[in-house]
Amino acid sequence: ALLQPRTESASVRPRSFMRTAVTAASDSGRTNEANVKNAGSKLRHIRQVRQHVLGNSTSWFENQNGRLVRCEASTAMSESMQKDEKDHRVADGATIAVFPNLARSIGSLSPILVQQMDSVIVHFLPKNYQTSVPPSYFTYSKWYSIGAIANSASLVLSTQSMLYAVGLGAGAIPVAAALNWVLKDGLGQLGGILFTSYVNNRFDADPKRWRMVAALILDLSSFLEAATPLFPALFLPFAALGNAGKNISWLAASATRASVHVSFAQRSNLSDLTGKAGSQGVLCSLLGTTLGVSLSPLLGTSPYTIIPALAVFSAVHLFCMHKALKSVALNTLNTQALDIVTARYIASGGREVLSREAVGKEEEVIGSMGSHLVFGYTPAVNPAVLIGPDVTRMAEACAGPDALAACLEQDNFAVARLDGGKGPVGLLLEDSATARHTLLGYLEASLIRGGKDREAARAFRIEHGEAWLRGLEAKGWNTVDVFAEEFRARVELRRADGE
Repeated sequence: ALLQPRTESASVRPRSFMRTAVTAASDSGRTNEANVKNAGSKLRHIRQVRQHVLGNSTSWFENQNGRLVRCEASTAMSESMQKDEKDHRVADGATIAVFPNLARSIGSLSPILVQQMDSVIVHFLPKNYQTSVPPSYFTYSKWYSIGAIANSASLVLSTQSMLYAVGLGAGAIPVAAALNWVLKDGLGQLGGILFTSYVNNRFDADPKRWRMVAALILDLSSFLEAATPLFPALFLPFAALGNAGKNISWLAASATRASVHVSFAQRSNLSDLTGKAGSQGVLCSLLGTTLGVSLSPLLGTSPYTIIPALAVFSAVHLFCMHKALKSVALNTLNTQALDIVTARYIASGGREVLSREAVGKEEEVIGSMGSHLVFGYTPAVNPAVLIGPDVTRMAEACAGPDALAACLEQDNFAVARLDGGKGPVGLLLEDSATARHTLLGYLEASLIRGGKDREAARAFRIEHGEAWLRGLEAKGWNTVDVFAEEFRARVELRRADGE
């Protein structure tokens, strides 16, 4: 009952986040309770209950009748207790969670002002944000929001140019202008469908890459739309390509957003995270649209003034998107993450398993000259690990079909250096192999790639493989679904009758 006081004010308030702190002191303590009066009762000793609800603090004391009574901070607490109360309120507030680098500045502000800021920001954060999301969530949200504002402003300017261009291209015939507008929408939606069909499950395998690709395509589409007044006769192809790029970008962003949100959901609060992301997006869209509308009269309708402005917004958008993605610690193991994790585990002699956060900092998002965005992940270490090689090449590397079949029956996978020791390291999986078999096989293949022979690599995998899997699970990695196979190329063993 002491920790959960029943009062009308506490029950009415939203219980999105509640933390109760209890402090106690002796009867001879230094809290000058002899001078504290509330509701006509003196406090017989010092037992304080401080309840925090959505950043607002309420203090309670036990009176001489053993009941909790509400006290105002200015009259019920000493100066030291008031300072402690303020520190708790600031530390638990939404403002300090979003801007931790400004903790000292925020702490010097008026408590009323901080509470007002908290009451606004908390509506855009997940429930129980202090424990339900990691600290990297706030870094991601900040950079993502700034980039979204810049992108919304650029969309206003590019749409303005396109509206101006449709008038130039269609002359004084409104029907032709309307037809062009409808056609560019239809062609654009068709482009988005074809793109998502081509990419398929690559969104799950490398969501950071495709989220960055989506941002780049969106900016290029804005540039293309802004250039339509320069070529009014080519309005339809330019506008259709620009709209197709926007559809591709929005579909790619939606497909990758789920993976990012899953990495932040620490308390099975994926739906809450998704809803708050929508709220943040709406706010950023409103701010960006306001910025774009404000700049529109200053820039005019000339593409020679709009395109440079778009270049500035695009640079801000892409920079912020890159910073946001670098703060994301995905829990899925793709080829790039596997290379980073296995390299460190082997180098440490089977003692160190990297965390998701450490891998996230090392992962490439753009690559040298944009190579990762265009071609995908390319291993920096040669030879590469080839999953699903041709069976004939693998049988030759394993000294014959019988030796290959024996490995597949025993381990559910086979690993060998292809092409007489000059090609990549092949990892062939049996049809019933699970994600754990894939991880163990990749560890063995990484050992061979590092220079060990097949026997030494197998011995290391047998000795340290299970500990490696347990270490991955302990670090929060998903060992059930592994995105290492670009395409499924497994083998099924069948014995002849009578054998």
